[in-house]
This record gives sequence, structure tokens and C-alpha cells, in this order.
Amino acid sequence: MDEELRHFGWDPRRYPWRMVLQAAARKGNGTAYPEVLFGTALAQRAIWEHQHPKNCSNATFIQYFHLGGGIGSQLHLLGQALALAMHFGRVLVLPPADPAMRLIDPTFCPGAHGFQCWLQNLTHCQPTGDVMSIFKVPGVPGFSHQSVPEVFRSLLASSPIKKTFWFYWWRAQSVTYLVRFNKRTRDALDSLRSETLFSCESPARMPVLEAGTISVHVRHGRKWSEASMCNFTEYKGMLDHLADDSQDLRVLYAEVAESNATFSYPAEAYSDRKAFISTEDPRVVDEALKLCSAEPRWKVFYTKVNRSNDDSWTNIRSFEHARREILIGFMNLELALEADAWVCTLSSNWCRLIDELRMTIARKAAHPYLSLSKGMKAM
Repeated sequence: MDEELRHFGWDPRRYPWRMVLQAAARKGNGTAYPEVLFGTALAQRAIWEHQHPKNCSNATFIQYFHLGGGIGSQLHLLGQALALAMHFGRVLVLPPADPAMRLIDPTFCPGAHGFQCWLQNLTHCQPTGDVMSIFKVPGVPGFSHQSVPEVFRSLLASSPIKKTFWFYWWRAQSVTYLVRFNKRTRDALDSLRSETLFSCESPARMPVLEAGTISVHVRHGRKWSEASMCNFTEYKGMLDHLADDSQDLRVLYAEVAESNATFSYPAEAYSDRKAFISTEDPRVVDEALKLCSAEPRWKVFYTKVNRSNDDSWTNIRSFEHARREILIGFMNLELALEADAWVCTLSSNWCRLIDELRMTIARKAAHPYLSLSKGMKAM
């Protein structure tokens, strides 16, 4: 699979995630057979070439001003700004100042714009001359917030991906390109992880999570205003199904599925009962840690950080606060992708971000991903 990806232009050096940089740590693992979303290498090469023209002096540009929101929401909107840029034949750039982009710390990244504080630059070009501005939800008549760049439509038309899900394929490709940590962030994430990752009550120091770990993201906070929230008991039920080798776990809910397809995975893949828990709700962590002394016992990984149900991105108090929030978010995202199965709610932007990246960066497109919510929002 690695050779096939490279044949179509995949350059792993551009994606500094632990599971990419330390792929050898998972070799020979029965649950780590690589499976990548259709067209990923070709899409990443096309995006790279679009954003890195040979002659910047001939390029035109489009700069995107964010809509206020959490990390997942803003990344998805930035990804659709990239789609619009490709539609217009313009290079996507970020403005020097953006009032809605509050998750930035200029003391960490002097001179960087927006997400480029944390991630690699969108382009090597400096915008001059013809610069078009777009705001909030990217879209124009004839190219909506779910449209896919024209360059990929013939590829998708010949793929097994249904047209109604083309936009989701693009979400995965766009965030794969966007979420490429710069060196400052990579070093900061490694340091934060070494300080905060625990297994039950003991510090956990490992290059990647143990094989067979199930990632659980419990979205609480202010999500109640947008979607129904699930209590931890419901997530625990899904964990037990995976640990007990249930082979009748549906890929999609009956309300939206076109078939009765279920996930298939090796026997005892998750029988060691290992889970990584991420959430903004401190009570969920307390509940999950009770599994460490339960019968049968679970090995619970989590990060020992401050948590709040107030959705802290809505009340950033300082540059240091912004830095802490985004580094904790990216650390938990990376840990989630190191797992081999997932229990989440696709009504959450964060859960969709995990779903999208596990099919590309993590190379686990066929692994079980169980959603407790029956629908997904367009963004």
C-alpha cells in the first residue's frame, strides 16, 4: 500500500503525524492493515500543485476570513475555501488579520497568519496583485458549500463513492492537506503529550497508542444547543460490542444506509479492552476511569488536562490560553487517529474530522467507526 501511494505521488514527509513518521512501530500488527480512501494520493498531489505554482508572479489569489467557531468547524470551512479557490483557479491564502480567528498566539509564531501559526503554510507564494476576499461560509452561485472542485469530478464519477458523499470525500482531502503541523507545533505536541498522557493512573510514554485501542470522543459542552448528546453509558455499550467481537455493527444507521453492510474485523482485535477517551467534560473522564477497576478491566488512556463544558474557544482570554487550547485539541486528535476503532457522534465537527483523517492520514478507512448520532451536518 505504501508503494502504491508513492506511485501516485504521496509524499509522507509532508504529513508530520506520529503514525506517519513512526509507521514502523505498528508493522506486523493484525489490526493495522493499511486502507486508504479512494483517490487520496492523486488528490493530495493535485492540491499541492495548485497551492504551489511554479511561478507565483503569474498567480492570482483568494484570501479567506473565518467564521467564528471551534477548531473542527473552522478547518472544515477553510477546506471549502480551498475548494472555491481551486474552482476559481486562485491560490488560497490567509489575511494578515482576521477578527474571527482567535485561536492564535503571536508569541508562539511571530508573523504567522491564522492557522499557519500551528500548521505549515498553505502556499509558498506571497499574495500580490489580484487578491479576492471571501468571508465566513465559502460559496458562490453555482458552487455551494458542498461543491467539489471540478478537477476531481471525473475521478469521483468513476469511483465507488456515491455522488451524495462526494462533498465528504473532499472534506477528508482538504483537511488532510490543511492539518500538517509545522515544526514548532510538532515539538510542542510531543512535549505536551509526554507530560499529560496517562493510562489509568500511570503516565503513559509510547510512540503511538497500543494496538487494538478504541478511541471514544464524547462531545458535550454546548453541543446540546445543536444536537442530542449521549451519556457515557451509551458509548460504553459500543465499546463492549467491539471488545466482544460483535460482527453485526452497522456501517450506517438504517435510516440513511442503502444496504445492511456491517463492519468486519479480525477476531479478538479489541478484546484486550483498551480505550482512549477525549472529551471537554471532566465528569466523563471520571466515569471512564472507573473502568480501570471494573470487571472485566479496561485500560483507559486519556490526557490529564483542564476540561470545561463552556466550550473554551468562545472565551479565549489570552494568547497563552489560545495556545493551550489548540495544542490540547491537536494532541487529542492525533491520539484519536492512533486508535484502531472509533466511537463518536458524526453530528460533531470534531468527530467528522477524526473520521476524515482516519481514512487518509491514519490509513484505516475500513476500520470500525461507530456513530451514536444518525446524521451529519454539511460542514
